[in-house]
Amino acid sequence: MRMRRCAITMVLAGIALAVMAGSAGGAVQGQRQTAAPAVATIELGTTALALGMPQQKVIDALAGWYVVEKQPGSSEPFSSWMIRTRGAPSAGVPATTLANLGFKDGKLFSVFKYWGPEDQQKGAALASALYGALAQLIKEGRRSCVIDTATNQTPQAEMKSAFIVCGGKYIEVSITRQNGDDFASITETLRSEK
Repeated sequence: MRMRRCAITMVLAGIALAVMAGSAGGAVQGQRQTAAPAVATIELGTTALALGMPQQKVIDALAGWYVVEKQPGSSEPFSSWMIRTRGAPSAGVPATTLANLGFKDGKLFSVFKYWGPEDQQKGAALASALYGALAQLIKEGRRSCVIDTATNQTPQAEMKSAFIVCGGKYIEVSITRQNGDDFASITETLRSEK
C-alpha cells in the first residue's frame, strides 16, 4: 500500500516540477489554463457571489437551496447573515454552516465561505501543518508563487493535490483515497528543476 502511494506521489511531484519549470503563468501540459475572472467571486452551490450585489438578490438566490438567517444584533446600515444546509434531522444529518455574508447599505460587503472541517478539532493539526509550511516560505522571502492543482487516479487509489510553487520550492497539500480510507498530508519540497 505504501509503494502505491509513493508511486502516485512521484507522478504528482512530476506535475509540480512541470509547474516549476514553466513560466509563472504557464499551465501544466494537458491542463487547461483559465484566466483570472474580471470580478472576484465566491460560489455557494450554483450561485456566484460578487461584492456589491444587491442584498435581496443574494438572499433570494440562496434561499431556494439553503437556510438563510439574519443574525441577531445586526443594525443598519450593516447586516450579517448565516447560510446553512437544510440538513435532515430525521435521518441524523445535521445542518452545516456554509458561509457568513455581510451587507452594508443593502449591498454585499463580505463573504466568508467555510471549507471545514465541521469538527474543527480534527482539522487543527492539518491547518497547523499548512501554516507552518507557508510560514517557512515567508521566512525565506518567497512571496511570489504559482498555485496549481492535480489529480491522479488508478484502479487502486485516487490522489488530489494542491501546489504552492515558489521558485525551486513547493508546498503540496494532498488527499489520497485508497481502499476506502482517506489520507492527508502536507509536504514542503525542495527539488532541482533539471
